[in-house]
Amino acid sequence: MIKFTEIYSSAGRYDSTAETVVADYYLREILVNPRYIMTAVENTSLSDKNKKNPLMDGLDPVIRFTEIKMLSNVGMTYNINVVGALEHTISKMEAAA
Repeated sequence: MIKFTEIYSSAGRYDSTAETVVADYYLREILVNPRYIMTAVENTSLSDKNKKNPLMDGLDPVIRFTEIKMLSNVGMTYNINVVGALEHTISKMEAAA
């Protein structure tokens, strides 16, 4: 199992003052079975969003994120976003192999 820090958001809500949809972001530790990882790509849109306006209080604007596509045990896929650049995520996956 590989330990990652996942960043996830609440359901978005419309802010009429800002005239946009806003969401709250949270962090949690997760354990991932590396056998179910299909792909991993840099999540540049989330990184750019954090750089313009930090997603959470205290979150460094230079932090990068990786999106991991997972295969569930019933054949469905789902995505998780983890804290760290793609290179960091890959090194964790290689260490677990």
